[in-house]
Amino acid sequence: MLAEDPSGGAVQWSNRGIIGAPHKLSLLNSYYVGETISKVLKTSITPGGRECIFYATIFGTLGVMVPFQSREVRSFFPSTL
Repeated sequence: MLAEDPSGGAVQWSNRGIIGAPHKLSLLNSYYVGETISKVLKTSITPGGRECIFYATIFGTLGVMVPFQSREVRSFFPSTL
């Protein structure tokens, strides 16, 4: 069966425990930027600093997503949920 389908999709489709597409992903987080993102980099702003996600959009907007370092810092910002 694998010789007929080198991607292995048929093997996973034949298994009734996995319903749907052969390669499943799960959504961990989503963030609405408002524009189409053209470039995403995982980098640090300063040498030796913490890593962050840097993005650029087709209209020239630049953005950075920096993770919180502790629960105390997170509790400082209000929750929108």
